Amino acid sequence: FFEIEKRELVLTFTKQLSKKVGESDPVLEFEFDNKVAGEEPSYTGSLARESGESVGHYLITAGNFCLIDNLSANFLASNYCFRLEEGYLYITNGTLDASSFVSSKSSTYNGQMQYVDVFAGDSMTVLYCEGETFVEENSQTEPIGRLHVGKTMITIKFSMKDYDDSYATVFIEILPASIIITPKSGQCAVYGDTDYTIQYTYSGNIAGETPNFSGSLTRESGSDVGLYNITQGTLKLVDSETFCKDDYELEVASDVKFEIVKKQLIVVPTDSLQKMYGKTDPELTFTLTGAVGSDVVTFNGQIIRKTGESVGSYGYEIGSVTLDSEWSTNYTVCSTIEGSFEIVCAVIKIKIKDQTSPY
Repeated sequence: FFEIEKRELVLTFTKQLSKKVGESDPVLEFEFDNKVAGEEPSYTGSLARESGESVGHYLITAGNFCLIDNLSANFLASNYCFRLEEGYLYITNGTLDASSFVSSKSSTYNGQMQYVDVFAGDSMTVLYCEGETFVEENSQTEPIGRLHVGKTMITIKFSMKDYDDSYATVFIEILPASIIITPKSGQCAVYGDTDYTIQYTYSGNIAGETPNFSGSLTRESGSDVGLYNITQGTLKLVDSETFCKDDYELEVASDVKFEIVKKQLIVVPTDSLQKMYGKTDPELTFTLTGAVGSDVVTFNGQIIRKTGESVGSYGYEIGSVTLDSEWSTNYTVCSTIEGSFEIVCAVIKIKIKDQTSPY
């Protein structure tokens, strides 16, 4: 018998096959060598490789690859056998995304050390270095934190078997806590008087940290009667042994106002106002005292006295006295008037007629 032996197809890889740790396997691309011209092989199944996902090289195997007929291209699988050209899948170091393991942190001062949150597995080595650049000899395994207000830049190195080292630069920022200054309610000054020191309470400091202050609160400018916003003025924080002023900022509560109230003018009746019993009342003259500075307060109306016509003292009443409108904003008239109007006894004159008598 004359025997025709099967022709050997050689599967040749078209490129070096590789991937990084953690990636999916690439498609194993190959071509057929040593086929008969005009025939195009067909196949089912796929090639495989040695198992493993660590860094290294893994032999490519036939897996469940199998030639099948392709009659449209004159290919009969029974006429061929196949052989794999020796090839490997190379697995190289994977890439760590350091930004997925750590992020910057910003928080308000609370008297406790603050650290960035690091999400690293047990198999990962983490080193910390202060600054924008990682310097191996300056690194440490303990996290770098920040206590007081300010910003610290930290570069963190993440290392893991079968992965290239990865670095992330993050920061810890501590923002100042607020000390709330609350002016005491009901504080006021009389029109024309010099404002006194505005009293206040404070809150918001960390337990054990007692703030010191210098300066004082002030208010919006203005001298007329009304409500005025209270502002920080020259009030500021001062360092002490247990308190760092830079860890706090002042905030003045805005719901408490400072008030300028009206100044009372005093009615001063003219001295020695009186009349004799049975006579008509004289005009009750008076002056207003207590005006501020150069203010010349004008008014209308007249004071009156309490009713009665018997001999005695009669107190004064405000009567119809009112201030002119330009002065009523900042002044009011005190309703109490010192002094009294006197009705004195009438004088009865006795006239004695001339009389004679014999000796």
